[in-house]
Amino acid sequence: MNEDPALLQRILDEHRNAPHPGLEGAALRVHIALHAVIEKQLADGQPAEVRRALKRLTDGRLTRHEAVHILCNVASEEFTEVMGGGRSYDETHYVERLKQIM
Repeated sequence: MNEDPALLQRILDEHRNAPHPGLEGAALRVHIALHAVIEKQLADGQPAEVRRALKRLTDGRLTRHEAVHILCNVASEEFTEVMGGGRSYDETHYVERLKQIM
């Protein structure tokens, strides 16, 4: 993923304005990286289900930031399974997980 300095700065600013207690050091860097992955997927529209899931979450229920956290959790679960050697990345599997988000 190509780093977008403006995107990374926006994510950092969001977290400076609303810090997450207990997130610092490496954990905070991973958290920011997951935000960047989701924001890139939203910007690119790929997979399209990321935008649909964000809309479902923000339709009167959650802030955008809270919704992105949920999407980050789904992406993190995907990455963990793939990196753990359990299976190869499968976008269809990821999209199915996103569809389960209410």
